[in-house]
Amino acid sequence: MLTLWHAWGCPYCQRTRIQLDEKGLAWESREIDLARKPPEVLAMNPPLGGVPILVDGDAVIPDSLVIAQYLEERYGEVPLVPRDALGRARMRLLFERIAPLAAAIGVLAKGGPEARPEAERRARAALELLERETPEDGFLLGAYGLADIALAPFALRRPELSPAALGFVRLARWAERVSSRPAVRRHVAPRAS
Repeated sequence: MLTLWHAWGCPYCQRTRIQLDEKGLAWESREIDLARKPPEVLAMNPPLGGVPILVDGDAVIPDSLVIAQYLEERYGEVPLVPRDALGRARMRLLFERIAPLAAAIGVLAKGGPEARPEAERRARAALELLERETPEDGFLLGAYGLADIALAPFALRRPELSPAALGFVRLARWAERVSSRPAVRRHVAPRAS
């Protein structure tokens, strides 16, 4: 059985939970409080104990994108990556395009008010670049897959920076489509009380 160490509201953990569910994999949840990380997490992913961490038997895999690639290679029955080399290259490029948005969202979540204007500018710039690369219809690479899962927790996170609020028409349509996925709704939703 797979075990996932994660925090509910962490967008990187949301990526991994969505992927696990989309692949239909059974997994045990080890939810943690990021303010009080257990020693096991610090030991599995030193020095800071970042999550998500996936445990598969003796294998301990940290980092959402590393976990994503591992799951695709180890459990490929329900593929979420393009089959062709060009599609996989495009997926990796989209991961690079998503990284600045993820960083800006992180600053908005943790930074003080003085950091907010620059972080919002960087988030808008990242979304603008993604808007140009988003197709009119379908998902980021045509079929739903890891690129969509990688972007969803960040693009759907802050209402004031939502694609629709910023007037990004193609990304707004994409957000509607990706939000209709049960795994996305389940894992990006605020925690039920």
